Amino acid sequence: MNQSPLTIAHLIRQGKIGGGESHVLSLVSRLDPKKFRSIVISFTDGPMIDALNKMGITNYVVPTTIPFNPLVKNKVTQILSEEKASVVHAHGTRAASNVFRSASELNLPLVYTVHGWSFHPNQGKLLFTARNTSERFLISKADHTICVSEANLAEGSSYFPMQSASVIHNGVDFTRFNPENNMRDSIRKECGIPTDSFCVAYIVRMTVQKDPLNMVRAAAIAAEKDANIHFLMAGDGPLLEAAKQLAQELNVYHRISFPGFRTDVPELLSACDAYALSSLWEGLPIGIIEAMGMEKPCVVSDIAANAELIEDGKHGYLVPMQNAEALAKGLLKLSLNPEQSKAMGKTASVKALKMFDLGLMAQKVEKVYGNLLGIPVSSDPVPNEPR
Repeated sequence: MNQSPLTIAHLIRQGKIGGGESHVLSLVSRLDPKKFRSIVISFTDGPMIDALNKMGITNYVVPTTIPFNPLVKNKVTQILSEEKASVVHAHGTRAASNVFRSASELNLPLVYTVHGWSFHPNQGKLLFTARNTSERFLISKADHTICVSEANLAEGSSYFPMQSASVIHNGVDFTRFNPENNMRDSIRKECGIPTDSFCVAYIVRMTVQKDPLNMVRAAAIAAEKDANIHFLMAGDGPLLEAAKQLAQELNVYHRISFPGFRTDVPELLSACDAYALSSLWEGLPIGIIEAMGMEKPCVVSDIAANAELIEDGKHGYLVPMQNAEALAKGLLKLSLNPEQSKAMGKTASVKALKMFDLGLMAQKVEKVYGNLLGIPVSSDPVPNEPR
């Protein structure tokens, strides 16, 4: 007799789509439906909920923007109980902080995926200490911790014990992020990107973490030295209007397209020639992996997580963070050497398909579930989907 699939309850802090939310959407789409049924609990509404509904994934919104909020505990516990969850999988700090009580009460194994630590160097000492202490506590409550990069595991281990932890890199669906799916002409027309320009994609949520103002400054510097370079800065967020204002002040607004929040990321990337990311800290940025899959060379800040993806001079360039001059210089190396740029993009794609395939990621996560539940999970390698 075939057993019914076991229910995995995924928790995520918000319904707006960022890296962690993209990760959840990808994971629930690829877990073996014969073994695992996914439900999702989000702590705010947003486009991710719409995407889950289209996928037919059961989901709940339990509203809170506060970590360690005791007022959501009863509702979360009720959902986990009614859905007969077998494993609780918290994605990110806020999710873990608002579910560990429920998991403990119901005696359910808790998996905590760290999509970048909530503490980082540019915080004040008091906030850094509070966040670091919170992470230490949550790690102690988790039955298994997944870090999305070697850099995150090393950083966490330098502060607190992480006995039951592993690295599972973020994975991307390369049937979707496939350079053969080319929408270059239509996207360029829609977004006002000059037909023959060298276009740099910057597709993020416009927050302090992603440093969009530095990206605008770099665009202004690069535009002065290359009349053919253009920028696509797609996404929304609290710094979007400030980025637009700075672009006006630096007289570079006409060289930047601001299409706002978009879900057609593969299509946007197909219209561009390179990818940039000026972030100050990361877990393992899915945006870089998506760009690599689309054969785009990348110029990114030289933080450890980014360097785990991009080898300087091979897949693009690593540049000092918060350094607009260096970022512009790296972008100009690509725009002024288009053939070399294309070669770097193809090399990046080879690495991405080998190391960051969605099927491989899902299989490794399934093994974590299996180990916690004491059930066998296939160890056969998951091949890339045909491209």
